[in-house]
Amino acid sequence: MIAVKSNDISFFIKSAVLAICLMLTLFTLSSVLFGDQSVVALQKAKDSLASIKSQLTQIDIQNATISNEIRLLQSDQAYLEKMIRQQLNYVKGSEIIYVFEKEEENPYWNGADIYE
Repeated sequence: MIAVKSNDISFFIKSAVLAICLMLTLFTLSSVLFGDQSVVALQKAKDSLASIKSQLTQIDIQNATISNEIRLLQSDQAYLEKMIRQQLNYVKGSEIIYVFEKEEENPYWNGADIYE
């Protein structure tokens, strides 16, 4: 029979434990970097949150503008009349609306006047 020394067994056990620890470390590191709850996923979530906050700010601005418009339409008669006239093309009884045809643009005209 082959005699196995205790030093050889001890070295084998230490090597096996080291290999298992190394594999666990690599698995944990890969999970932290590339898993569902990884650093990369966290950064993507932060970017998404920043984008949504930006959109929310824009919507809040639009909401404030529309709320102000509603308040003016409900309380300011002159503003209401102005909007009716602009949006619906209403006129007062004594006014006349002149509608001009839009001139066709000449692609060769550069806007400079020629004087002779």
